[in-house]
Amino acid sequence: MQAALVLSDPERFFVPAHLGARGWLALRLDLPKAGWAEVAELMPEAYRMTALRKLLDGPAAASRPQRPMT
Repeated sequence: MQAALVLSDPERFFVPAHLGARGWLALRLDLPKAGWAEVAELMPEAYRMTALRKLLDGPAAASRPQRPMT
C-alpha cells in the first residue's frame, strides 16, 4: 500500500527517511488538497498495522495474565 499511495500522489505521500524501510508512510498535511476525510479513513488501518497485539484484542486482552518469561 505504501508504494501505491506514493505513486498515486507523490506530492502528498512520501516515504519517511528512517521509518520508510519498515513500511511507514508520511502524508503532507500542509497542502491545500490534504483532505481530513482521507486522513480519517487511513488512520484506523495504520493503527491496526502498528499497534501492539494486546491493544488490538481489546480490554479483555489487557486483563489476561501474562505468561512468565523463561
